[in-house]
Amino acid sequence: MLGKPCIKGMLTFDILSLKSSMIFHRCYHYSVALQLNHLLFLNLYVLGVLMIAASFGGWSSVCTIMAIYASYAVYLARLQALPYLCLVGLLAVYATELAARSGSQQSYNWEAALTGLWIVFGSFLAQLAGHALFEEFAAPPHLFHGFVAAPLLEFVSLLFTLGFLPALREAVDLEVERERGAASPP
Repeated sequence: MLGKPCIKGMLTFDILSLKSSMIFHRCYHYSVALQLNHLLFLNLYVLGVLMIAASFGGWSSVCTIMAIYASYAVYLARLQALPYLCLVGLLAVYATELAARSGSQQSYNWEAALTGLWIVFGSFLAQLAGHALFEEFAAPPHLFHGFVAAPLLEFVSLLFTLGFLPALREAVDLEVERERGAASPP
């Protein structure tokens, strides 16, 4: 992004390993400012996605997406995912309510879908701005990370900051420091 170097050893990650996922995530989400940016805008992205789902199928579509995402989150982060999934559940209720209030009587609600798309688009722009302003290295494009894993991984980063999961944080941070150090200019 904008001429920033990429970390050569961190071009992808194992999507089924929390440690591997966190190493990749934290290599490219290192600064506190970027983490704060992403805590806000990744969750706005989730709200937008859920609003789009609600606009095309109401609560049943939202529950389907929640079940799929919850399955991945619990598989990846085990019990640590549960507080985050409670937040996502609140976002789901809010998204469904917003979609219902926008008032279409059809089986789909274009107004809510477009609002959700604008929320997703705006959150992506804000996240990209955060990367441009606050991160030293350019993250390689990784669609699974960007669309699925990042919201949960940013929550796990918050848990690290709050002092939870100290053994995992130590192992992840050691690898992140090694990868970032190797990629930094001399």
